[in-house]
Amino acid sequence: MVRILALLKALAEGGHPTVYQLAARFKARRETIYRDLHALEEIGYPIVGDEQGRLSRPRLAPDFRATALPVALTRSEIAALVWAAKEAGARQPFREVISTVLPKLQAGSAASRTTQPSSQR
Repeated sequence: MVRILALLKALAEGGHPTVYQLAARFKARRETIYRDLHALEEIGYPIVGDEQGRLSRPRLAPDFRATALPVALTRSEIAALVWAAKEAGARQPFREVISTVLPKLQAGSAASRTTQPSSQR
């Protein structure tokens, strides 16, 4: 998952790296990079290739405007994130941001309780 997000970031930066370069950058095989590119396509990111459509130099479609896709988290996942952030405390590098993230996660958890059928809670 981390590699896929890093791959998306690399494509969003606007460069035109080759699959070979991406594979070297992420210490992965070319086949893995192609699989990651297809995974990004499956969740809605428009990955395009060269003029012939080959993905040897993948990039995001020129007319694509980067917007965050909504991430649906279950109550258990939100609880796990809140717990992990609190447990890490001062040992984690994002302590300044945690003060703003935790209320958002907790609000999302409260909202999901009111919108989910009781059988999914």
